[in-house]
Amino acid sequence: MDLHPSASAYHGGNTILDRLDRSEREALLPHLHVFDEEESNVIRTRGQPIEAVYFPIDAVYSVVVELSQGHTYEVDVIGRGGVVGAELAIGAHRALRTVLCQAGGRVAQLPSEYFKETLTRDKSFFLSVSESLRRQWFDSQQTVACNFVHTLEQRAARWILMTQDQSGRDCFPMRREYLSIMLGLTPAKVGEPLAVLEQLDCIRYEDEHVTVTSREALHEYVCECYDLQMIVPLNRDGKP
Repeated sequence: MDLHPSASAYHGGNTILDRLDRSEREALLPHLHVFDEEESNVIRTRGQPIEAVYFPIDAVYSVVVELSQGHTYEVDVIGRGGVVGAELAIGAHRALRTVLCQAGGRVAQLPSEYFKETLTRDKSFFLSVSESLRRQWFDSQQTVACNFVHTLEQRAARWILMTQDQSGRDCFPMRREYLSIMLGLTPAKVGEPLAVLEQLDCIRYEDEHVTVTSREALHEYVCECYDLQMIVPLNRDGKP
């Protein structure tokens, strides 16, 4: 597997890796390579073999569903609390969904062979990866209900809060192309819910970048789905 030309050493920032026991993390360090992921890069398409996993540090990835007529919808985001390619832990060998980079930033790449070896050797690592999968499933299921029930503005607020959480940044790129995937709108229409959130002094949207100006105001406006996601257990004590 070819490494990214700008790869460097891992120094922390991804929750799953940082929970590893020191000895296990040190064993992985020679195989972890950090690089700057580019926005809009498609790192894996559905059905492609999983040759490496990706642990975001401040990059954010989108998991998307592609339909036959060219429509694409986002069903989840993966950031510093997760791992792209976690389905290896449940026996998958090929990607279940297409994954692209929504917000560029740093990410740690690990060849699949070392990921699977660590899953077998370290129970706490296996539990953390399993937790990440459960969270992804829960979020995707919640998104289905959210799309049926809640307003565009509430759904936009939810995606913005999720992206802020997973990137650890108050300002991040959010191109109209990706907003249309998130909200199921044409690119020409995605500015409308953002304009409402701007009028409520929740965000500022300039040059296809969102700046969260008041997380409190955004949280007051968001639908219930965001808080439901936050109560999914984290298993920080290592228990299943």
